[in-house]
Amino acid sequence: KGDDETSADTLVFKLDVECSQVKDSSTYFNQYIYSNQLQWIPMGNQLELFPDGVSPVHSDILIAELRPGHKIELEAHAYKGFGKDHAKFSPVATASYRLLPDISFPQPITGDEAYQLRDMCPLQVFDIEDLNVPTIKVSRPRDCTMCRECIRLEGWEDKVHLKRKANHYIFTVEAVGQISPVDIVRQGIAKLKQKSTNFYTLVENYENG
Repeated sequence: KGDDETSADTLVFKLDVECSQVKDSSTYFNQYIYSNQLQWIPMGNQLELFPDGVSPVHSDILIAELRPGHKIELEAHAYKGFGKDHAKFSPVATASYRLLPDISFPQPITGDEAYQLRDMCPLQVFDIEDLNVPTIKVSRPRDCTMCRECIRLEGWEDKVHLKRKANHYIFTVEAVGQISPVDIVRQGIAKLKQKSTNFYTLVENYENG
């Protein structure tokens, strides 16, 4: 990124190693170069932000295998970007959403039918509530995949109504390791708010001439 890099989005690491033969021995010094040999070079206020330092998650990643006379001297810049610029910046493996299932009963389902409905659901969405008489209740609506097993048998479609709540979304975010799913969602919401604010400012400036 060059001149665009700042201490807020870039980490700098240096590596300066040379392989040599140990005197009076057949072994080599610095034959194997690992990730723990990368030296972090703080920029700006990064020492305050990361008082414990910065290092690779795994210290035993093999970078190179050298022989006497071989030398590596490099400066590596770890830049925090956005997935829209390049897929390598995306911390998300899979992101999806679905509507919350809405399961209702026109009439209470009790007795043997309650036990039958409970056993028909492969995901155990239903439980039995004992109100003088065994009565079915929806205990885990989020686990429902709308597989329709509970209404597959003749007559049950009139007893169990399967719908989805149009204003209730369930988001699923899977991370690949760099950032936790919770932080990904929080940062995404913050970015959306920032874009909304910028757009509002543009419209306001346009209207005011």
